[in-house]
Amino acid sequence: MYLIQRRILAKMLSQTLFVFCFVGVIVTTTQVLNQVFRLIDASSNLLVALEMFAFLIPTITVTVLPLAFLIACINVHDRMDEDRETVILTGTGAHPAFILMPAGVLAAALSGLVLAVSLYVEPWGNRMGSDIKNDLTFDALKIIAGNGVLREVQPGLFIRGGGYDESGQIDGLFILDRRAADEEVSYVAERGAFIEGEAGVILRLYDGSIQIRDADGETVHKVGFGRYEA
Repeated sequence: MYLIQRRILAKMLSQTLFVFCFVGVIVTTTQVLNQVFRLIDASSNLLVALEMFAFLIPTITVTVLPLAFLIACINVHDRMDEDRETVILTGTGAHPAFILMPAGVLAAALSGLVLAVSLYVEPWGNRMGSDIKNDLTFDALKIIAGNGVLREVQPGLFIRGGGYDESGQIDGLFILDRRAADEEVSYVAERGAFIEGEAGVILRLYDGSIQIRDADGETVHKVGFGRYEA
């Protein structure tokens, strides 16, 4: 009888892994493709895309694995009903709990795995993925700043640069930030530069102004500056 339980458990495990891999690859690939324009703008390579794919796996695991187990569990028991295996087992005196025990064991194991991934692996993966996205954004900004075309580098974040001068600074820079729903912030500067520092890459603006408008388009704040860092 225990061989039957092991066979049920093996079926559930194999189908769970199949559904997880199938759905997980689709979802992860979709998430990476959502960053395709950022990857192109940053003149990135395949290795960066693969790194983004890898760091998304913990998040996809936490989301997709329970669903994959549920689908596998329903499918295995439904197939057992169609093949009359359930009727035969209960006819031999097996308790319904005997048939459901493999699902309970696998559920407990997968719950522990999902808990460990969500507590330890997923936060690390999110941080690493966020660092890659930030690096891609700055790389895209550097390229866009040199072509003189207004481009959207993030949803609601637009930038236009006038190209690089002989000293490597950006000759004229315009940034429009509409990421907040209740306000619009614009930055205008005569010059700009990307500076490598201990805290990472920063954008330094010279001789410009910042203007903040509310949702109605009314100017709330406007201030000039000699140097501004972000």
